[in-house]
Amino acid sequence: MPTKKSKTEKDQIQATQVSKPDNSVRVAIISTIGVIATTLITALFAPAILKMLDRTPTPLSYAEATLTSAPVSENEIFVDDFTINSKYWDTDCIDSDSWSASCSIVDGAYRWRVAGLSTSSIAWLSPTLPPVSDFDLEFDLKLIDYSPEIFYGLCLRNSKAGEYHFMLNHRGDYSFFKVQHLENGNNYIELIPWTHESVININQENKIRVNAVGNKFRLYINDKLVGDVSDSSYSNGYIYPVIYLDKDITATIDIARFKLTLIQ
Repeated sequence: MPTKKSKTEKDQIQATQVSKPDNSVRVAIISTIGVIATTLITALFAPAILKMLDRTPTPLSYAEATLTSAPVSENEIFVDDFTINSKYWDTDCIDSDSWSASCSIVDGAYRWRVAGLSTSSIAWLSPTLPPVSDFDLEFDLKLIDYSPEIFYGLCLRNSKAGEYHFMLNHRGDYSFFKVQHLENGNNYIELIPWTHESVININQENKIRVNAVGNKFRLYINDKLVGDVSDSSYSNGYIYPVIYLDKDITATIDIARFKLTLIQ
């Protein structure tokens, strides 16, 4: 026969039962901890993961020398004046079947020499920068030596869908166009046709600046506004210098005072 519990014993049992945490509370706590951990991991590693996943497929050949971002101030995400042999820019260029390249730091500039091994190659330097939307970029660009019919300049907002190119040539002309990445190749659309500009220094240093905010692009050469363009095709992507060249064509450029600032 069961023993009858006293009122005091019942009160003790009820108090013990109340003090035990409910299973639903435990689940909620564990779930919250999991969300916090996932958020921290994503914040730390998402940029690198996204960069690996967002490699843009293209039928053209690209030359790449990886650059590493330097410690910078609050709003700048990449800056280097190359006053010394900077450890933030890689001088071990990587070759491919369609080009060969050599890289070095000379007289306060990053010197990049590329030779085309096949037709319709695009050599490109890829700083280890995250994709950016609104920015102000300026750098000095000098064509040291070249073969005829090369274009050199800047690729911006590079993504899987496409990109923009701000290019110069050895005759003192410039152009701004967008590149659509299609399944059967790339489609090029001129936003500013090739235009001669007297402020471009032939075989001398040229200060290049691009201010990109939303669908507005303001383009400068040696502090002169040479383009004010609106296009909303691509709003975010990578930035890197580029050279167009063909087989048996060579070109050497110097890059100095590279400074990229985010616009909040």
